[in-house]
Amino acid sequence: MAGIDLSTPMLQRARARATEEGIGNVVVEQGDAQVHPFTEGGFDVAISRGGVMFFADPVAAFGNIRRALRPGGRLAVVCPRGVGADDDFARALAPLWAAMREYGPAAEDGPGPASLADIDRIDEILTGAGFTDITTTAITVPMVFGQDAADAAEFFMAMGPMRFNLATADSAALDRVRSAVTDSLRGFEGTGAVTLRGALWLVRAIRPALVRA
Repeated sequence: MAGIDLSTPMLQRARARATEEGIGNVVVEQGDAQVHPFTEGGFDVAISRGGVMFFADPVAAFGNIRRALRPGGRLAVVCPRGVGADDDFARALAPLWAAMREYGPAAEDGPGPASLADIDRIDEILTGAGFTDITTTAITVPMVFGQDAADAAEFFMAMGPMRFNLATADSAALDRVRSAVTDSLRGFEGTGAVTLRGALWLVRAIRPALVRA
């Protein structure tokens, strides 16, 4: 079993969890799944929860992951789907979305949280990367983001995509955004946790037995 991530804190947490749970057959490495030199056909399953939306070239990235799977190997990823104005994330993070649009949003068809919200785009990308038997299932799950509104706001503000899109905002503007996001999140506070319902796609695909050139 192998885990790969660009984030040092995420890798540290993964190693700690593996130790806590007594899992000894796992290797955790720092790297970029888009270009990482995985062993050809070395894995039965590839799993990602909320990371594949940020690939710069998703067809090439998924192609690299496909090559890491054995023929008949499975891909399973989770990514945000298109949501309406009443969605928890839309309501809770409205000030943050507005600020990112103001200070430098990523292109709509480029990397970002909503880059795989469209089913047709998912199918196009995975087909282009050489996968078959693609299925996309809508799921809604509770997601915890902090102990209270302030803690959750800090979490969202610290995420890489948020920092990237707010890079041109000065400290005063960032403080205003943080305060507004904290206020929005208060309505989602429970006992010791801020919980938002996540509207997601569960996407599955197969590396075909006959690998495409």
